[in-house]
Amino acid sequence: MKKEIFTEKTKNTDTSNQKIKISIFSGIIVIILVFFVGGLFLFAAESDEDEVVEADYSNPYNLPEISNEQIENITVSNNETFLATLYVDGKYYVESFKKSDNPTVMDLINSVGITLSEEDSVSYGTDTLLTEDMVISVNRVYYEETVTYEPVAYQTEAVSVIYSTFANRVGTETAGKDGRKEIVTRTKYVNGEAVESTVISEKIVENPISAKVYVDASNLLDTGGGAPSEYVSKIENVTFTAYGPSDGGGSRTATGHSTQVGYVAVDPSVIPLYSKLYIVMDNGFVYGYAYAMDTGGAVKGNIVDIFLPSTYDCNRFGRRTGTVYIVSSGR
Repeated sequence: MKKEIFTEKTKNTDTSNQKIKISIFSGIIVIILVFFVGGLFLFAAESDEDEVVEADYSNPYNLPEISNEQIENITVSNNETFLATLYVDGKYYVESFKKSDNPTVMDLINSVGITLSEEDSVSYGTDTLLTEDMVISVNRVYYEETVTYEPVAYQTEAVSVIYSTFANRVGTETAGKDGRKEIVTRTKYVNGEAVESTVISEKIVENPISAKVYVDASNLLDTGGGAPSEYVSKIENVTFTAYGPSDGGGSRTATGHSTQVGYVAVDPSVIPLYSKLYIVMDNGFVYGYAYAMDTGGAVKGNIVDIFLPSTYDCNRFGRRTGTVYIVSSGR
C-alpha cells in the first residue's frame, strides 16, 4: 500500500510540473505577439502621421534620368507642403515648400543655394509660382574666345619683260610665300557643350609674297625688217632711259593716249610730237618702230624715254645710247 501511494504522489507532482511549463511557454508566446502587434500599430501610426509623396519625374525637359545619387537635400512632403525639383550642374535638388507661402522659381534657386550668371537661362521665369512636383532646369551658359591662324595663299604675278629677255637677265622665278590670317572665334557653351561659334574678327598679320614669273613680251615691239632705208632725219648719240606703268607718270601720255609699248617721251623741240621713229641701241637692242607721244620733265635735248612693260624691265635697262631715225615728222 505504501508503494502505491508514493507512486500516485509522484504522478501528481509530474503533472503539476508539466502544467507550469505549459503556462510559462504560453506566456512567452503572448509577450511576443504583443510586441509584434504593437510594432505594427506603431508603424501604421507613423505612416499616417507623415505620408511620403514621390515627385513625378516624367522628364518633360528631356533631362537626364534621376538617380538616388543625384538627389540632394530631398525632403518629405505632406498635405501642407509640396515638392519642387531643380536640375543644375548635372544634379537634381528636391526641395519642399509650404503651399501657403506661394513660393517662386527664384525661391527654389535660392533654397538650393546656387548663383545665376547673366548668361544663364532658366526653363521658367524666376517669378513663376511653383506648383507641385514642378521641375526647373538651369542652363549654364558661358563664352570662350579662341585664336586660330590660317594661311593666305600667295598669288603668282606675271611680269612682262622685253629688254631683260634681250639681255638674258630674266633670272630665276621669284618664289612666293603664303601670308597668315588671324581669326578670333567666340564659342557659346551650354552646360559645357559647344552650341554655337561665331567669327568676331579676321585680320592679316603677315602679308603673302607673290611669286613672280617673267614673261617675254618682245612680241609687243614692231621691229620690222631692220632700220628703214628712207627717213626724214637720223639722230645719233641719243641717250635712252626707260619708264614703266608705275613710275608716277600716270597711265596717259602728254598727247592724251594710254601709255604702251611703242610710245616714247621726247623733247618736242628736238623731235616733234606724233613723229614716227625707229630706235636701235648701240648694244644691239632694237626697240623698233615707235611714236613720239609723250613728254617728261627730265626729257631734254637728245634724251628719249622709252616705255617698257614693267619696272623690273626698266631697272635692268638703265641708261643706254643709240640712234633715232625720224621716219616721219609730226607736228
